[in-house]
Amino acid sequence: MDSRCTQMPGLSSIPRVPLAYLPTPLMQASRLSAAIGGPKLWIKRDDMTGIGFGGNKIRGLEFLLADALAQGADTLITGAAPQSNSVRATAAVAARAGLAMVAVYSGFPPERVEGNYLLTGLTGAEVRF
Repeated sequence: MDSRCTQMPGLSSIPRVPLAYLPTPLMQASRLSAAIGGPKLWIKRDDMTGIGFGGNKIRGLEFLLADALAQGADTLITGAAPQSNSVRATAAVAARAGLAMVAVYSGFPPERVEGNYLLTGLTGAEVRF
């Protein structure tokens, strides 16, 4: 292990807003193991973190939200493609925290409103392209 790692502060010293239901379960995928004739496989169920289908994105957003609140922010802004998991998760976290949210998408509005783009809009996020 690199000696510089021991000099870094632990995550417990960084402010965070607890959002996720942790720990998420570790579940055996016995049918998948049998189907591939392989070893026992286990799946970490981060889809069960509990907010807006955010998965592992919620873990990072706990720290980003704490920082935004500490700075007195009233709006979260993020961007990516219209079907972004990260944008959808950020919109869900903003809604839960009572903050406004602006989703800045690349490209042009999709022809169909579906998937993550639909879910982001349902949180009340402002959408810009």
